[in-house]
Amino acid sequence: MTTREKVMRIRKRVMIHLGATEKTTKSSIYYRQLWPQDDGFTLQRVNGDLFLVGGNPRGTLIGVYRLLEMLGVVFLAPNFDYYDRKGGAEFIPHKQTIQLDGKNLGVHRPAFPLRPKDVGEGGSHKLESMLALVDWMPKAGHNVFRCPSKATDPHFTSWDKWRATLIPELRKRGLLLQVGQHGFQNYLGTRRYYRNHPEWFGLIGNRRVTAEEAVFCTTNQEALKVFISNMMDYLSAHPELDIFDLWPPDNVPWCACPNCRAVGSESERYARLLALARRAMQQSAPKTRLGASAYMQYTDLPEETIIPSDVLLDFCPILREYEHRINDVVSSLNRTQYWKKLMRWLEHWKGEIQIYEYFTKYRFRSYPIVMPHLIAEELALYKTSNVSGISSYSEPDSWLAYEISHRMISRCSWDGIVRVEEELMRWATARVGSTQAKKLVEVIETLEGSLRRLYSAKYGFHTVCLGGKVTNKKQVVKCLQDLSRAHHLLGEIVTNLEGGSKEWVTQSIRSLEFTMADIGVQLSWDNKGEKLKRALKKYHRALQPSIDLDGVLHTCIEYSRDDLMSHYDAVPLRSHW
Repeated sequence: MTTREKVMRIRKRVMIHLGATEKTTKSSIYYRQLWPQDDGFTLQRVNGDLFLVGGNPRGTLIGVYRLLEMLGVVFLAPNFDYYDRKGGAEFIPHKQTIQLDGKNLGVHRPAFPLRPKDVGEGGSHKLESMLALVDWMPKAGHNVFRCPSKATDPHFTSWDKWRATLIPELRKRGLLLQVGQHGFQNYLGTRRYYRNHPEWFGLIGNRRVTAEEAVFCTTNQEALKVFISNMMDYLSAHPELDIFDLWPPDNVPWCACPNCRAVGSESERYARLLALARRAMQQSAPKTRLGASAYMQYTDLPEETIIPSDVLLDFCPILREYEHRINDVVSSLNRTQYWKKLMRWLEHWKGEIQIYEYFTKYRFRSYPIVMPHLIAEELALYKTSNVSGISSYSEPDSWLAYEISHRMISRCSWDGIVRVEEELMRWATARVGSTQAKKLVEVIETLEGSLRRLYSAKYGFHTVCLGGKVTNKKQVVKCLQDLSRAHHLLGEIVTNLEGGSKEWVTQSIRSLEFTMADIGVQLSWDNKGEKLKRALKKYHRALQPSIDLDGVLHTCIEYSRDDLMSHYDAVPLRSHW
């Protein structure tokens, strides 16, 4: 976007002026009063004309899309290929006249300065889906594109795979780029260094293990020197990065040698490494911001070492449950392990913190576990707690199943406080029309009320994929009854639709049928008789190759559909997705 004036005529009488121009200055549109970092914009009417001016070019672009939403457009999803057949990614109303409510005039500023969308592991992404995601982000008010730096697993993606094509698209929209995440092993790799320098790697028990099995020995000065040098080589080769995430390998122990243990906790050791990395970046990559994480065993605030305040921290409640809010006193897990620790960070550290949330986590097994009410409640809570943003996964393979969760994250990230029922009706009307919207809202509320509970400690489903066992079967049976009700409602909706809207609902029905079949198998597992056979038959039927599951079944991490078909035969009650 340039700063030259762009004008659109409506009925040859009203002119809409976009961006910082001579005309906006003469009309006393003081856009410079906005913070240029926060994407705010002002929308004003002067002498019959409409002026939309952002504090920066990205703010103007986002403002244009926000104006279109005010006029009735709904940006439902990125335009992934399957949306062409399933209801479309955008809703554009047909109106005889265009009216803008006067309450929309004034200054608009986002609730959170950072509004990222994370590629995640990216197993289902292709170049076309990456481009669709980038194009959609400013339409939904997002401003940070996140991607892993290097693939540590053949099923995952990496920034270099898409870099050449995505850089100009990101720059065109003024989007910030955040790259990195779990990757110490990328800068001190096993293949390159382990044979000649095993002492550089983590000591677990009585042996030095690989970089993928444990964090390297962070008190070995030679290892640190090589690690920082390789990290800086990566940054030199990638000057496009606005934020560089330097995270330890995912869920591995830290070196247990005497020198490392003498330093203190994992949080303390990580803080020292971050301080060292930041000093190196200030000299050779001063324009790139360092990103860190508070995750798993290092969610505690370090006791001695102060992490530099210009580091961006992701606080990651990876093992939380979703039946209750993150700060609910009823949930000792959420409140003790995460909320209290987050409050300590916010109270005692001067840096910026965003939440790395798992509202669409892989462990949900592609169940349509949507949670618009919880998302709205928690983002309003985070806004009042001075959190800077919420990050969430963006896999195409399951986007349709989580579409309303994605939209609620976007809306709350900009508005802070959202009237959930109004937003659900707006979304549902765009999806299936006004006559069927109430039923679709009832489906969403039924799914949230039943499926969220499955991943609390009371019912056991949060451990099923680790080999756990379903508990409280009566409540799980009640959940299945609720899902049957939602399935019935979707059946009523689909009979009154045609075209893309009908296909969207049909896909939602298939998602629910797979979910009910999968839960049914787990619920019947102890039976080992005819009940289990019937449950497995339903499960296999839901996964038949002839059934289109685009957008509602994520199979690209470790499992193809064929693998899922034999899943319970090969590894009962176990899964890594």
